[in-house]
Amino acid sequence: MKLLIYIFFIFSINFSETEAKKRKRPDKNELKKMRVLSGKNKDKKLKRLINNFNKNFHQKEKHLKRIRETNISKIQNNPHLSNGEKKRRIRGEIQDYQNKSWKLVVDYREPINKRLLELANTGLDSKTAVDFGMGKKLYVQKEVIVDGKKEIREVKNPEHSGAKSDNDYQAGLKAISRVKNIAQRHGLNV
Repeated sequence: MKLLIYIFFIFSINFSETEAKKRKRPDKNELKKMRVLSGKNKDKKLKRLINNFNKNFHQKEKHLKRIRETNISKIQNNPHLSNGEKKRRIRGEIQDYQNKSWKLVVDYREPINKRLLELANTGLDSKTAVDFGMGKKLYVQKEVIVDGKKEIREVKNPEHSGAKSDNDYQAGLKAISRVKNIAQRHGLNV
């Protein structure tokens, strides 16, 4: 009987020590996340988003600007249009450019911002996490009527200027440091 209790006691001590060792070591995913947060490793998803941005955004934005300038020049040089009609059409060209540029921001720049904030905010409470500041958001909430019922929907912010607009964020020091470390490790200037 004493032998059985003694064996059980040794087994439970060894089992408890093994469990404690397992708990002390974070799993591989946690280690990767911690290394990304400290700026020592790159995040594969963020890296892919940045590569996609670098490959597409500036080229497409430059193309949109070229189209806008060409169309505005044609409008200004058209002798058959009154000054009022020229102004109206030029405003239309500028608005068309801003809408298309906004779409480029949504497709290429915003996913980078979201991933960067997601990484920086990991494990932080809402008081210390990075949050949107005073700048122009991509979307605004608007009350619409659908099937006779009022709903709040996010719609394109008409004041957002596309690629010319930037994002303003606010955060505590820890979160700011995280954003800076992660961004610098991925070649971004913040």
